[in-house]
Amino acid sequence: MLKHMRSDNAATRLSAVKLATELYNRLGEEWLAMLPETLPTISELMEDDDEQVERATQRLIVKIEEYLGESMDSMLT
Repeated sequence: MLKHMRSDNAATRLSAVKLATELYNRLGEEWLAMLPETLPTISELMEDDDEQVERATQRLIVKIEEYLGESMDSMLT
């Protein structure tokens, strides 16, 4: 999934971000174990050239924050 989040193709990146969001929807806190590995990629995607990818990444961050119980701002800088 991380490989696809770094794809040159915006549609592929968007699909990968949506997949990550769905994994959080289905697995919840269990999927938080993957957070340290995904943080650098999520940081990059926050400034993606494609607006759809950026919006999907923001939705992913909101979903993660629901399970973390705190803001991810300090983790993403």
